[in-house]
Amino acid sequence: MPYITIETWAEVEFHHITLEAKAGSGRLIVNRGRLAFYDSTVINNQDAPSYLPGDGGGIVNEGILTITRSTLTRNKVMSSNEPGGAILNKGWLTVTCGQFDSNRAGKGGAIYNADEKEAKATITHSAFRGNQANGGGGIFNAKTIPVEAADNWWNGAAPVVNSSTLGLDTISNNVNVPSWLEADPTQTLAECRSPEPDPLPTQPQATQPTRTVASTATPRGIAPLSFRGHLKIRSARDGGKREEAKRN
Repeated sequence: MPYITIETWAEVEFHHITLEAKAGSGRLIVNRGRLAFYDSTVINNQDAPSYLPGDGGGIVNEGILTITRSTLTRNKVMSSNEPGGAILNKGWLTVTCGQFDSNRAGKGGAIYNADEKEAKATITHSAFRGNQANGGGGIFNAKTIPVEAADNWWNGAAPVVNSSTLGLDTISNNVNVPSWLEADPTQTLAECRSPEPDPLPTQPQATQPTRTVASTATPRGIAPLSFRGHLKIRSARDGGKREEAKRN
């Protein structure tokens, strides 16, 4: 069961936020609507010892997912039936200036593009470092239609095509890499630099009403959240608020 579910027709944005699951199991987010991350971080099972497989994973996307100047790190799912350590994509995925670091899965350590009719993925100006899987440590594409992955950084070398054996930051067949970068674009390109978060208002400001449906917390932890309206979450002026989800 996921910690957070974005329902169909919902629109959710995270700005300068760290979402971290430190206990329990299951995907951190299932998106069926429109979800966007800006200058944020997604972590699941980061406290699991490195020699354990973990059973979490980052995001399952069944809608529209946009990742901009954000990091997905230490998301681990090793079940042979559940690929995609950081992202299991079944919808539309666009990543710009993303960082994928130390994610793991059976297939698609960082990103797995599923053989689904709506699945489409474009990744540019992003960095892949230490992502591991038995095929497509960086990106695994299960479709014949290519995943577009131009101008990314693959830990300092051209990505190796490996669809079946253990590897770091590799790609599967049908991942189109017409060009790759020798330097990490998330550190060198101006467009990949995170802007400062907006300062806190000095006077209360009127906000648009939102419709949020969330289940009640249980005594054993924080219950999953389900969003069905429009929601925008920004951090405070300190540059990054940490949101922790714990479930036993």
